[in-house]
Amino acid sequence: MRDCRKEDVCSQYLTFVAKSLVKTVLIKMTENSLSGVRIRTFHPYVNAGALQALFLVLLLQLSLFVSETHAKPESDAATGYFWHITDLHYDFTYNELEIPYSCNAINKNYGKFGDYSCDAPAILIESIIKEMKTINSHVDFIVWTGDTVLHPRMNENLVLNKSKNLEIIKNCTDILKAHFPQIPLASSLGNHDLFPDAQCPIATDVPNLYFKKLAEEWLTADLIETFSKNGYYFMATKDPDLYIVNLNTLLYYNRNKLIKPNQNPDPNGQFTWLQNVLEKVRKEKKKVFVIGHIPPGLLRSGKTWLYKEYNEKLTKILQNYSDVIIAGFFGHEHEDSFKVIHRPTKDLRKNNGVPIFVAPALTPWVYDYNRNPAVRLVRYNVTSKQLLQITQYYVNLPKANEKGQVLLELEYVMPESYDLDDLSAAALVKLRNRMQTDDKLFKQYLQNMYVNTKTGPKIQFSKDLQTRVLCAINCYDENSYEMCISSGAISYHSLALINNFFLLVIYFRDLV
Repeated sequence: MRDCRKEDVCSQYLTFVAKSLVKTVLIKMTENSLSGVRIRTFHPYVNAGALQALFLVLLLQLSLFVSETHAKPESDAATGYFWHITDLHYDFTYNELEIPYSCNAINKNYGKFGDYSCDAPAILIESIIKEMKTINSHVDFIVWTGDTVLHPRMNENLVLNKSKNLEIIKNCTDILKAHFPQIPLASSLGNHDLFPDAQCPIATDVPNLYFKKLAEEWLTADLIETFSKNGYYFMATKDPDLYIVNLNTLLYYNRNKLIKPNQNPDPNGQFTWLQNVLEKVRKEKKKVFVIGHIPPGLLRSGKTWLYKEYNEKLTKILQNYSDVIIAGFFGHEHEDSFKVIHRPTKDLRKNNGVPIFVAPALTPWVYDYNRNPAVRLVRYNVTSKQLLQITQYYVNLPKANEKGQVLLELEYVMPESYDLDDLSAAALVKLRNRMQTDDKLFKQYLQNMYVNTKTGPKIQFSKDLQTRVLCAINCYDENSYEMCISSGAISYHSLALINNFFLLVIYFRDLV
């Protein structure tokens, strides 16, 4: 059911106005009788008393209509919903040890629900999931893009192992299933979910027992075999025309030392598998959401989380199938941002691109600026499958600790908060270009990037930061990024020409 505290301000206002009018009329009736409520009419044969009574009935109906509409479940025949959560990083020692394992700042008083220097305690995770259920329990599925295990400040070998990691992930899975018992989970592997951290092995003919145990917790029986060997899967939804493609991005992660691009051009056959799956979807005229832990593309430093060769191949596949990929949903960065992976085209005005939405983390743990815990609700059109809305919620952590209660507060609603037409790649490109010249708009984006945190070190705005953030939105190789930086974050259309040039170079290089 919809929670009136957090959204639909217009509906709440209409309800208030309608009920206030009814109350006013009733008071007048009591004081002066019905004849005392004067309604002017221009027709001599209209009975004033009857008109007044009709007016009262209409007011009552308006009040009831708005209230009933407000109380309906969010899902309806034309709209689908899903929650996106990521980077829970559950610290099982929080509220148990004087200095929890994950905390960077020591010798301080930690709040009941968490601290910006620490990973999430169980009470924070469960409180947030309860709030999610209160806001909307009628979702089609839950996207959970990995990293459930904590960041230990000490050597991970001292406090973690495969069994402990499985226990941590199972505990969080059980909480989700308890509050969303019939809702499918679309879960991804995060680098911290593995032990040792980020070390994802090449597949063999024998299933990976660790992956198999995770698959049994998360997935339906038909997906267990593929996930157990490779860590990726192709998942049907209740909508026969919509699928979820889950990528094992750890195969491409540049901290994974078990894989080398020059020795493994297609680790676990995921590139081939991905192309085959997307080709199948295209032939069947269906659509997909792509999910994973680590996003493709570049950071604002100009570097990529992935090995360069793998990043190029992955972005190329996503570009080539932008007609069937509605959007990508990722985590890992503990920041709220978006990217656009556009497809080379002669007409740069066309919507040939894949919007990539990187969700902020549930954990408050940070390494620079404070960030509040966050989750988001995504709404999409079940006919076209196009995204309609992303509603971003957060927990004001200092207030939660002070009041002794976790509440999910509304941070923003996209596209409305950014004055966009929709959530397509083309609309995001326009937003990116507007932020190039509108410093106020960019500062709003920057504030949202760090999840509405008013406490702690203030984020220092600078033109250099603005340029780097904007160049990272739609550059996905170092050459185009450097050209973008040197030109001061030139507009998307100019940058697209540069990107297209480098994509053609990559294309012809692959042919050779």
